Amino acid sequence: MTQPPPGWPNGEPPDPQRGGWQPPPAPGGPGGWPQQPPAPGAWQAPQFAPQQPAAPGGWPQQPDPGQYGWPAHQPGSPQPQGSWESLGGPVYPPQPRPRGRGKLIASAAVVVALAAGGVTTYIAMSDSNSNGASSPRDAVQSIVTDLNKSDLIGVLDDLAPGERRALANPALEEIKQLKRLKVLLPNADPNNVSGVKFHVQGLTFADKTVPINDRVQVVQLTGGTLDVSSDAAKIPFTREFLDAAFPHGLPTGGNQTQHIDIAQVMRDSNNNQPIRIATQKVGGNWYPSIFYTIADSAAGKEVPTAADSIPAAGGTSPQDAVTKMVNALLKSDYTGAIKLLSPDEFAVMHDYGGLLLQGAGGGTPSGSTLKDLQVKTEQVSGGVTRVTLSSVTVVTGADETTVKVDGSCVDVTAKGQQKRMCASDFVTQIVSFLEGFGVSAHVTPAQQQSLEDLLTGFTKVGVDTTQSDGKWYLNPARSVFDVTSSVLSGLQDNDLLELFRFFASLGN
Repeated sequence: MTQPPPGWPNGEPPDPQRGGWQPPPAPGGPGGWPQQPPAPGAWQAPQFAPQQPAAPGGWPQQPDPGQYGWPAHQPGSPQPQGSWESLGGPVYPPQPRPRGRGKLIASAAVVVALAAGGVTTYIAMSDSNSNGASSPRDAVQSIVTDLNKSDLIGVLDDLAPGERRALANPALEEIKQLKRLKVLLPNADPNNVSGVKFHVQGLTFADKTVPINDRVQVVQLTGGTLDVSSDAAKIPFTREFLDAAFPHGLPTGGNQTQHIDIAQVMRDSNNNQPIRIATQKVGGNWYPSIFYTIADSAAGKEVPTAADSIPAAGGTSPQDAVTKMVNALLKSDYTGAIKLLSPDEFAVMHDYGGLLLQGAGGGTPSGSTLKDLQVKTEQVSGGVTRVTLSSVTVVTGADETTVKVDGSCVDVTAKGQQKRMCASDFVTQIVSFLEGFGVSAHVTPAQQQSLEDLLTGFTKVGVDTTQSDGKWYLNPARSVFDVTSSVLSGLQDNDLLELFRFFASLGN
C-alpha cells in the first residue's frame, strides 16, 4: 500500500516528524517484510483495493532484486550466488491490477490528515473526549474544537473507538522506542505536542446528513478555512539525533504554513460538491471515522446496500485466522479475506466490501497452495495477540518452497537446494549493491551492527489479531501501524543514531 503525502495534499508542509527519513510501503501480506527501513512516525493509509496475494513474510513471492541483499541480476549474466533464481524459486506472472472505485479526494483528506504524519507519532490516549457526541455534526465539531486547542490527544479520542485503538497503542509504543533510542528527549510529553498547529474557523454544514446505514451517517462541509503550520525546530529531538541526521543543521524551510479554503477545495477538486466526513455510531454515541470516510470516497459516494454486506467469520485461534487469510489470498478469494477482518476495527469493510469488490474485478489465483504454516504468538498491548512467522511451506506445481526464520537468519529451501542468509550476509550484499552503483558505502563496525540489528527487527514484524464474539480476526490497520515499533525493538542503544550517520554519509 502506498503512503499518502506526509501533510496536506497539493504541496502542503512536509511531515516534520520524520526528519527526511523515507517511509516504508506496507507489508506484502500477513507478517510481510517491508521493502525498506520504516520511518519513525510514518503513517500508512489503509487500502481497500485487494492486494497481490502473499504468504506470511511476503513469501513465496519473488524477492525484489536489490532489496535486502538480493542482488540485481542483469539479463544474460550468470545468476549471482544465493539469488532466488539460483535456488529455482518460483516466479509468478504479474497479476492484473484491480480497478478502483475512485481516488481519495479532499473529502477524505480532511479527516485522514488528522491521523497522518506527525499526529500519530506523538499522540497518546486520554479519556477527556472518548464518550463521543450526541449527533454526527457534533462529532465533527468536537474535532474542530480539539484542533483549535492544538489538543491532538483529544483529536485521537474523538475518533471511533476501533480506529482510536488501532492508532493509540502503536503510537505510545513508538514514542517509548524513540526515547529509548535517543531520538526524542526523555521529557518529550505526548500530552503537549509541539511542532504542528491547526486552526479551523467558520465551518458551515449542509442542512442534512447522508445516511449510509443505521450506524453510519455522512456530514457534509460546505465552507470554512483550515490553517496548518509546522515547525521542525520545535519537535523535541535530542541533540544526538540532530547531529547524526543533520550534521550540517536542519534543512531550510522547516517552518511551513498552509491555508485551505474548504469552499475553494470544493470548486477546484470536488466538482463543487460538499466535503464529506463519515461518522460512526458506537454504543449510542457518534464519532468521526477515518475508514468510513475513505470508503465513502472510494465508492464514489455510492451507498452500499444490504446485499453488499460481507459478514465477519473468524478463526478458532490466531494461527487459524492467519492460515485462513493466507489461503484466501493465494486463491484470490477477496470475499473470504474480508470475512477475516476484525469487525471492531474494520467494520467498514464488512459494510462496503461487496460494493468495493464490484469495481475491483476478480483476481487470478496464484497457482500455489499452502502446505504448512508455523507461527509464534505474543501478547501485546490492548488485548492484541501478535502472530509472527516461524516457517512456511508453499507448493507451486511440482515445486515446493520452504522458508524458515531462525533468529536473525532465514533458511530458504527450493528444488532440493538450501540457502541460509543471516543479517550480516544481507548487510554485506547491501553494501556491495550500493558500491556497484558507484556509491561509497563505507560502514563502520558500529554501523554494521546497527544494520544487522535493524534487519533482525524485521523478524519481529507480524500480524495483530483480536478476539470478537469468540472468534479471532486480523487487525490490518493496527498491524501496519505496529511495523515501525516492531522493527525499532530490534535496535539497541545508539543503533538508530548510527543508522542516521550511515545514511547521511551516503548522501555526502
